Amino acid sequence: MTRRIGIVLALAAMLGGTAAAGPEAKVTYIANEGFLIEAGSSKILIDAIFDDPTITYAHVPDEDTLGKLKAGKAPFDDVDLVLVTHAHRDHFSAAPVVEHLQGNPSGVFIGPSPAVDVMKVVEPELDGLGEKVRGVDIGLFEAEDHEVGEIDVRAIRFRHSPYLETDPETGEQSDRHARVVNLIYLIEIGGLTMLHVGDATLSHNLEYFEKGLFEEQKIDIVFLEFFDWSDETKDVLDRWMTPDHAVFMHLPPEPEKIDQIERRLEATFPKAVVFDEPLQMRTFE
Repeated sequence: MTRRIGIVLALAAMLGGTAAAGPEAKVTYIANEGFLIEAGSSKILIDAIFDDPTITYAHVPDEDTLGKLKAGKAPFDDVDLVLVTHAHRDHFSAAPVVEHLQGNPSGVFIGPSPAVDVMKVVEPELDGLGEKVRGVDIGLFEAEDHEVGEIDVRAIRFRHSPYLETDPETGEQSDRHARVVNLIYLIEIGGLTMLHVGDATLSHNLEYFEKGLFEEQKIDIVFLEFFDWSDETKDVLDRWMTPDHAVFMHLPPEPEKIDQIERRLEATFPKAVVFDEPLQMRTFE
């Protein structure tokens, strides 16, 4: 699919003649739901800095990439904003995030308060970074706005996708993720609007849209979990967002499984984009 989309974009550019190019975002896949987003003169890292080598169900940053992330070496130099959706180990590791911030004078961190609490354990003097570290403490479906340089960010709390466990004695089911603080981020940068949902599924948060809490607007790029392919999610995208591109994430690391998922997605989401391996980069217009 990636090659086909690249060809389509190239043809569109040719057909456009000498028309002025619109805003664009360069997106580099790091691992799992982690991305480097570059637009205009700004850089954002989201869910990209984690280092748990025991994770086998998703990509993890390799040693070289992690070293560059921690040290702020290219392409992860001069990052303006580090976003974390929630404090799970496949999205966030406190020590390397703190190391990145300490070596990045201009970088700002925004994430849920539980993530900041863990960072304070790693670095008790974290308060000394002042406005560089912004913990978000909001209730379900509440929102908080932030401005970092030329980047406007709205953090909204959504439910984490459910993880049901069955009590072997009673047979009752409970959601292990019910209390997880998961933030989704609506990002405006360089004339583009993007939405990254972390581990939320739109279908599990439908009332937010049905109650009119989401302002209908054009989303250029939406980042979704790959298993959020329900009719309800497609309806949300069609009615409220009409995205130009839907990037699906949280994929398994095996190429054959990614191919199967990609074929499944094509049937429902013609604009689906899948990154096959870490450090792949795409330019979106």
